[in-house]
Amino acid sequence: MNARRTLSIVLLLFVAALFAFHLEKNSRDPIVNGKRLSAWIGEFDIWRGPTAPGVTTLETSGASAEKLLTGMLRRRDSKLKLKFRELLSKQTWIKFSFRPAALVHEQALNTCNLLGPRVQGTAPAITALVMDYPQKAANSKTAFHALNTLAVMGTNGVRSLVHTLKHSDPAIRNRAAQLLGTLRDSGSDEVIRALQTMSKDSDAVVAQTAATSLELLKNRRTLPASSTDLMRATRPPGETPASVWDVTRGTRIVSTSPLYPGCRPEDLFGASLSSVGTPETGTAIFDDSAPDGFVHFVEWETPSVVTVRSFGLIGAHETALNGFIRAFRGFRLYARVEGAEKFSLLYEEDAPVPYGFGYCGSLLVRFRNLSSPVTARHFRVEFIQNGSGVYHGSRAIELYGFNAPLDAPLIGAALENQEPAIRDGARRALGDGQ
Repeated sequence: MNARRTLSIVLLLFVAALFAFHLEKNSRDPIVNGKRLSAWIGEFDIWRGPTAPGVTTLETSGASAEKLLTGMLRRRDSKLKLKFRELLSKQTWIKFSFRPAALVHEQALNTCNLLGPRVQGTAPAITALVMDYPQKAANSKTAFHALNTLAVMGTNGVRSLVHTLKHSDPAIRNRAAQLLGTLRDSGSDEVIRALQTMSKDSDAVVAQTAATSLELLKNRRTLPASSTDLMRATRPPGETPASVWDVTRGTRIVSTSPLYPGCRPEDLFGASLSSVGTPETGTAIFDDSAPDGFVHFVEWETPSVVTVRSFGLIGAHETALNGFIRAFRGFRLYARVEGAEKFSLLYEEDAPVPYGFGYCGSLLVRFRNLSSPVTARHFRVEFIQNGSGVYHGSRAIELYGFNAPLDAPLIGAALENQEPAIRDGARRALGDGQ
C-alpha cells in the first residue's frame, strides 16, 4: 500500500511538472499555418529535398524557430528522466508519448541545416552536443551530425568549430580541422592560430589534417566579384546565346578520369544519359575511390572552333547529415588553341565547402566572364575532390560556355533546363554576388 501511495505521489508530481513544462514549451512553440512549429520540425524530411513538406514554412519561421530549436538541442535523456519514463510505463491512467533525445536532436539538426545562418544563434547548443560526446551523449552519429551542421552556421559556426578542436576524441578534432580548411568564413587570425596549434597535435592524423587546412587557407584565392547586377542587366533585342559546349551542338568527349558506375560525362553538357538508379541521374559524378585532393577531369572538343567569352558551372554536394559528400573545393578551366601542344589555363577558382546556397546550402553556382575571349576546339575542366571515402567522388551538374558576356537573359535561358530548386537557388546566389 505504501509503495503504491509513493508511486501515486511521484506520478502526480511528475504530471504537475509536465504540465508546467507544457505551458512553457507552448510559449516558445507558436502555431504556424495551422499547427505547432515543433510539428513542422518533426515532420521535415531532409532526404526528400527542397520539395519536402514544410520547407517553405520553416524557411519563413524566423526567430521563433531559433528559440524552439535551441530548446530541442539542449534536451538530454538523464538517468532520472529515464527512470520516470519507466515508472510511467507501468501505470495505465494516462498514456504518455516520449521521443528519445537522439531523435529530437536529429530533427533539430536537420532543420538547422535547412535554415543555416538564419538560426546561427543555435550554435552554442549545437556545440554542446559535440562536446557532450561521449560522456553525456553517447551517440557518435549525433555528435558528427552536429559538428557538420556548425559548418553551415556562418561566423558563429566557425567560432564554435574552433572550440571543438579541444575535444578529447581525435576523430572529432580531425573533422573540425578539415571543415575549417574549406569554410567560407574561416580565414580569420583566430582560425589560423588554432590550426597552427593543431598542426602539433599528439595525434599524427589530426596534425596532418590541420597542416593541410592551413595550406588550403594560405593558397585560397579571393572569390572574384561577379559581373555587376547580372540578374538586373538587360540585353538588346535578339537571340539569347546558348552554350557552345552543349551536346546538341556536336560536342564530343575526348577523355575523362574514372566516373561513378553508370555516369556519363556528356551529362555535364546538357545530356541526361547517366543511369545510377538515384536522383543523381543526369549529373556527372566521379569515381569514389580517389583520395582527398585528387584532380578529376573531363576533356572535350567541339565540331569546329568556337569563341568563349564567359562560362557557368553548377554543382551540388550532400547535406550536413551526410558530411557534404560529393563536393569539390576548386575547379580549373583550360583550352588548347589550334596548333598548340598543351592546354592553357583560362580560369581557376576555389570553392568553399559547404557551398552555401540552395537547399541546405548545398548548391554551387558560378557564372564568370573570362578576362579575354578564347577561340579553340579543345577544352578541359578539372575538379579538386574534397575529402575521401565512400561517396566522396565530386559531382558536377552542368558546365556552360558562352560566346557573349554574361547578363540576366543569357543566364536565365541557360538555367531553364535545370530543376526549379536549382533555378531558384542560382538566382539567390547570383543576387548575393556569386
